[in-house]
Amino acid sequence: ISGGGTSGTVTITNSMATEIAAKGDLIVGTGSATFDNLTVGSDAQILVADSTAATGLKWATPAASGSLPTFSAYKNASTQTFSVSTYTKITFDVENWDDPGCFTSSTFTPTSAGYYLISSAVYHQQVGNGDFTLLVYKNGSNWQRLYINNPTSAGVARMDTGSTLVYCNGTTDYIEIYARGDSG
Repeated sequence: ISGGGTSGTVTITNSMATEIAAKGDLIVGTGSATFDNLTVGSDAQILVADSTAATGLKWATPAASGSLPTFSAYKNASTQTFSVSTYTKITFDVENWDDPGCFTSSTFTPTSAGYYLISSAVYHQQVGNGDFTLLVYKNGSNWQRLYINNPTSAGVARMDTGSTLVYCNGTTDYIEIYARGDSG
């Protein structure tokens, strides 16, 4: 190989060209002024760094996607009221999906360890101007505040949303959504 740099011209020598034996092969540097052929991987494999491989790279099959439990739930047309300045668990009465059945009684208890994206939205109307807070609870305690606002006028309906990543151990950890309104 010669050239490159800022000129943008690269010359491939005959010895390098003979390393390419099939469609998809890659020429990979293996050390100072040395190279080798890395043959194409199988369909759907990805190229990853591997310091133990002669070329420093290898083809690997990615982990299966969708292996962690997921769910989507919402509150139907009914409303939920709760006491002023009291953290209250939001109840969900309709499930869009629950794979593989980890969401019951408005509580998500995943059966696989990993990070989960928890998102929630609450449509609410307060009587006064006090704060409204939307929270994620983990194992019965406040884990992350998703949203807090102080409405500028009483009686205005609002949609408050938020998301956070939560690590769950896949056995005992559980997630719930809570809210608190400070004005009735």
